[in-house]
Amino acid sequence: MFAGKHFQNAYVCDDIEAALEAFRAAGLEKEPRIMHSNSPANTPDGAKNIEMKVAIFRLNGLTYEIIQPINDETGVYANAPDNGGAVRFHHTCCRVDDWEALRADVDNSEFPVAMEYDLGEGQVKAVYLDAREKLGHYIEFTWMPESMWRG
Repeated sequence: MFAGKHFQNAYVCDDIEAALEAFRAAGLEKEPRIMHSNSPANTPDGAKNIEMKVAIFRLNGLTYEIIQPINDETGVYANAPDNGGAVRFHHTCCRVDDWEALRADVDNSEFPVAMEYDLGEGQVKAVYLDAREKLGHYIEFTWMPESMWRG
């Protein structure tokens, strides 16, 4: 369907500290850094701002992203309704090595673009496809320089 390799699962939460506590209970030992992000994303309706807290960490061989939306003008994260738990599954993310090939696939895809961002030459590029109708979740595809993947 698309180029890329499964890289992470992402979850939305209302309280990032409570969410991380749930992962600590599941074996998370290394304390993740919580980052604050406040930037525009391109949507089919134009540029919309997203402000959020994000923690990214590895546990048992998989990368996890925990997202606490603060101000989500896109509405993308509001589409993960409360389930009574500390986190709610939101999307998978695939690592992409060839951004131009991926964009060609996206342009011919049955899944609409929900949002995308490009942080500039040599920086992170990502696109979220709305696959909820067929798969039940969004799919994110991300490209970044190799040095950033190694982190």
